[in-house]
Amino acid sequence: MTLRAKSVVCLKVKSGGYLYICVPGMKKDCHDNLPKELLLSWTPEQLAYLSSFAYDILDADYLYGWRDKILGISPFGGFDGMMFSIVPVFIVIVFVFVFGTIIVRSIQGAKQWKSNNESPVLTVDATVVTKRADVQHYHHNTGTDNMHHMSSSTTYYATFEVTSGDRLEFQIRDTEYGMLVEHDIGKLTFQGTRYLGFERSKR
Repeated sequence: MTLRAKSVVCLKVKSGGYLYICVPGMKKDCHDNLPKELLLSWTPEQLAYLSSFAYDILDADYLYGWRDKILGISPFGGFDGMMFSIVPVFIVIVFVFVFGTIIVRSIQGAKQWKSNNESPVLTVDATVVTKRADVQHYHHNTGTDNMHHMSSSTTYYATFEVTSGDRLEFQIRDTEYGMLVEHDIGKLTFQGTRYLGFERSKR
């Protein structure tokens, strides 16, 4: 492709002003057969600088493509170019982090499930020391009206103290949570970290 010289004009524009650029061109290339009407006002050398719209598009793509490869810059330039480079990388990092977190938690859950299955089922004397509820709130917009909604989920825990003085905390069902009372004494049954039940002693 032949590179043609372009004239450069330096203009001063006041802040907030507009600069309009009008570039003459051809609807289609006719350099091989210049109309005599054009030759009345233009010389063939001057007309050589005019090209068709399609040629200018290809020429710009060619030049910008090589400029980007050589300089390693975005055709958008400046802050826009930096954003077009950073945003995809940021999205990939977030995706990898979320996906990696899910995988790690799944592996940990599978290991704990396997460990619990391999652990013996134990029943020991224990006292209910305390219990707690962990509430998670979620905010989201739903529906075509874009209304704000809030949902929540609750996880229940109970802590038991065995005769050795050690304390064990287990995740329990909501029905168990309502039945347990602090300072209750009874038989705790568990398997690893898996809570199986608590039978209150009759007084």
